[in-house]
Amino acid sequence: MSEPEYVRLTPRAVVALDYPGTPAPGSGVLDGDRFWPGRELDRLDDRTMVLAVGANASPSVLAHKLHRAGVTGAVGMVGAEVTGLAVGHSAYVSRRGYVPAGPYAADETTPVVGLWLTGDQCTAVDATEPNYDRIDLRHHDHPLRLEIGESPTTYGVYVSHWGVLAADGLPLRLGTQRELFARLGVMPALAALAPWDDPEAAVRELTDPATQALIRDGFVAAGWVADAALGQRTRP
Repeated sequence: MSEPEYVRLTPRAVVALDYPGTPAPGSGVLDGDRFWPGRELDRLDDRTMVLAVGANASPSVLAHKLHRAGVTGAVGMVGAEVTGLAVGHSAYVSRRGYVPAGPYAADETTPVVGLWLTGDQCTAVDATEPNYDRIDLRHHDHPLRLEIGESPTTYGVYVSHWGVLAADGLPLRLGTQRELFARLGVMPALAALAPWDDPEAAVRELTDPATQALIRDGFVAAGWVADAALGQRTRP
């Protein structure tokens, strides 16, 4: 029996302890609840490329966001590498109780997923990122290599308003939520704010807006916030 041409998805919001979810299994096209590996879009002149460094790289999560916004149409998802950028944790807690990803300037090359989005799709994804600004990066400054197709001269990336988590001034690499919770649980400014040694209970506690604000302030008080240095000013 031949392999199916597409992968059937279950569009869903990211699960906190599974963040950032499962990225696209290589380059392809997302269309509704189907991901077509190896396919390319017919045209790109009406599209903007936006790098996905967190849950937007997951076809299931992206499909959920677009479905909720009532936006249809195919999205190109392309495996890529970008130079001059790395991925860590944004210095805030999301409403779902996890600490999301955030890019920052770094002298290294990082694998990412490039999204070819229409204007309506960009608007829909922008609305799901209230703690980020979509800024433009230039290929000249941050070279981008795509698995499929020619790299654009400029492309977008979501940069956190809150900066990124850092220890001793060095941004922390993106890890699992369980790994991060274990580290936060031994910080004096944060230890009493959530049951960090019980990740499921910690997520429940972190969905409370008051707790989210206390933890965000705790990051600042502990000196654990660094600027992403990608053109977006960190909020005080």
